[in-house]
Formats: sequence, C-alpha cells, structure tokens
Amino acid sequence: MTLLAMLLSAAGAASGAPPVSSLSGERWRLDIHAERGTFDFLVQPRGEARTVSVMRPQGEAAWYGYNEPTGERRTCDVKPVAFSRQGDSGPVTVRCVLDKENGVTHAAAYYPLSDGVLVVSRFSAKRPPRDASIIRAAPKLDVDINLLTYYAFAGSDGRRHTGAIADLGARATYAGAGAWGPGGDQTPGLGGDHPYMLLFNPQRAVSLGIVFPFYQAAWRNVHSFLQLWTGDYNFWYTGWLPPNALRSEQAFVLYTKQSDSPEAIRADAERLSQEATDRIARGTIEAPTVKAMLAARQEFDREWPALWQEASAEKPTPSAWLALLMLRSAKECVEREPAEAVRLIGRAKAALAEE
Repeated sequence: MTLLAMLLSAAGAASGAPPVSSLSGERWRLDIHAERGTFDFLVQPRGEARTVSVMRPQGEAAWYGYNEPTGERRTCDVKPVAFSRQGDSGPVTVRCVLDKENGVTHAAAYYPLSDGVLVVSRFSAKRPPRDASIIRAAPKLDVDINLLTYYAFAGSDGRRHTGAIADLGARATYAGAGAWGPGGDQTPGLGGDHPYMLLFNPQRAVSLGIVFPFYQAAWRNVHSFLQLWTGDYNFWYTGWLPPNALRSEQAFVLYTKQSDSPEAIRADAERLSQEATDRIARGTIEAPTVKAMLAARQEFDREWPALWQEASAEKPTPSAWLALLMLRSAKECVEREPAEAVRLIGRAKAALAEE
C-alpha cells in the first residue's frame, strides 16, 4: 500500500467512515469498500493536485450481479459476508451473497499488476435462479463522461474504433460490442488478439480500461459497451455474459495506466495478458478454473504435433482415420474449448493404440 493509501485508510478509521482498502499507482487509486460490495476508481488529472472519481456524481455505484424479471441483484446493495486483504499489496477479496434462497454468491479478488489490477470474478450458485440474465462478471459502472470524454475499443470487424463520446448522438446510444440497441459506434463483438475497451480524456490524460485475457476460451460471448441511457445515466457494461456464467470463474484486467490516447492500452494489452497468464499458471494468483484451462492448453500444445505426425504416417485404416478426425477437431476447438481439445486428443490416442 502506498503512503497515500495508508493515510486515507487511517483517516477513514479516525473519522468513523466505512473502511476502505486501497490499491494505488501513479495518478490512480482503487478504493474497495468493506461495508458494501462496490468500489470507486479515482484519478489525478495531468497537472492537477486533486484526485477525482471516474464515477458520475450522484450516479449508480459500481456493481457485479445479474438481472431477474423482478429487478437486479447487485453487490453494491449488500454488505459483504467476507472482506480480506493479504499483505500491503493485496489481493483484496470481497464476497457477497446475492440470493440466500438459491445460494448465489459473488466473490471478487483484486491483484495488483504492472499498469493494472487483475480481478478474479467468481459466481457460485446452489440453484441457478430461473430467468437470470445479463450476468455482470465484470462490473457495471455509471461513469462521468465530463471526465472520461472519449472511447476506444477493438472491434470484431477488424478495426480500431475511437471517438468523442459527445459525437455518439442523442440518447439512447452506444459505443462498444454487443449492445442491445441501434445507434452510436458498435460491433457485434470485440476483436483482436487481446481485446480491450478504454474510456479516456485527451486533455487531462486520465483513463480507465478493461483488457480480456483468454478471450476466446473465457470471454468470446462478452458484451462490453458504453450505454448513454435516458435520465443522464452513462452505463459502462464492462463485461456481461450469458446465464451460464452464474456458475463460473472469470479473470479480467482493469487497465489503470493514466493515458491521453488508446496507444498505451494497445501496446500493453498483450503484456498484461501474458503477466496474468504467468501468475495464474504459477499459482501466485488463485484462479483454479482458469489455471486448469491454461494447463489444458499447454497439454494440447505439447502433445498435438507429435500425435498428428504419428497419425498422418499410419496406413489409411479406420482407426487412423478416426485419430486424424479427432486431431483435426481438437485443433479447431482448442482456442475456444481447450479442455475439450484435450479430450479429443485422448480419443485420438486410443484410436492409434488400436493400430
């Protein structure tokens, strides 16, 4: 924890304010609340002494959760049942119960990275609620578009999209991937090897972004977009997934480097994704589901080439044909389903053993 964050925490305790655990870096601070399942992100504009929140004044708090026909289940509305910090640098872990009857919980663990915070977001449910939807595995934010005035994202159309939020048009309008209405600047999905979305201010050099490591395997169905909604709401759905995510573990990076353009996140997304991969694989970040996915991908990369060579060298028998079919299928699905690719490799091995 930096000296600034320590002083803020001490001041909060002395004043009787709700406890906050902070992670911070150059011109940014992430305040994670112990009394509510929410956080605030503050930035220091270039050349200014004070820090300001990226959240809209008097707006909605940041939250994880999901929709039901009767409303929303939001972490910001409940007191965490568990809140902890390991050491000066984290991780900070917050666990909230969203539905006692069905045993639905959400846990978020915040791990500092270089130029970012990796968040392991985990939903669990004894019984998934009927008709749950719009699972906010990454948080929903109501942002201050007078502070964050521009957007940028990598689109599934192969282009880099960027522009002034003020130019998106009359509300309701959107910028990003997978929005549910027309207007603005949007694509069906994110794109590129290391998809991202960024909100930033070119004049004051402040920003907040999100990077999606393991995109094809974990986030390929993600919706990530800014919605300028009626009533002055500026909802940034940083990442929501279909209902099956209500029993899942996801990892994403809050990109915290303060920047006046998208060039930094474009350059850093690959490095941060690799840092996340390395730390999860080594176990310094606890994300067992993601770690198993990474292990499956490593097993595929280790075994597939030799098996393909072996199967290709066999005489054209039914068993050799089946092995080649399984290996082709594994190759096609490994980016999306590495565990399934390993299962197919096992079937190929069994077929070759019959030769």
